[in-house]
Amino acid sequence: MSLIDKMKELRKTLEERATELFKAKKISQSDLESISNDCQKFVDFAAKLNSIESNKVLTDIKEPAQKIIEATNSLDKAAAKIQGVQNFFEILSPLIRLGEAVSKAIGSGGVAAIGNIVRELQDIGDRA
Repeated sequence: MSLIDKMKELRKTLEERATELFKAKKISQSDLESISNDCQKFVDFAAKLNSIESNKVLTDIKEPAQKIIEATNSLDKAAAKIQGVQNFFEILSPLIRLGEAVSKAIGSGGVAAIGNIVRELQDIGDRA
């Protein structure tokens, strides 16, 4: 598998994951587009590297190496942003369930609803 094929495969995987997070409303449209643009830059750069004639000897690899580092850093930042959003929702989810349980308890006043509040508080405590 060529370098460009590997980069395209990586791009597809990253974009699929970002699309999943977008559909789950964990990242914004802007984040999705930014990730896609960063992935495309990485593939474009791989294509440029791939187009260098195989018999040409590279005497100065500083510039290509720097571009690879920049592209990798950009992808790392995109991945960190996705992870940050995911962590936020992992924290927010139990709080929303707790709010729903409190709302139900206020609405019904039943002992079962209070039991739901206790379970949600235990769940939050277990995650801490």
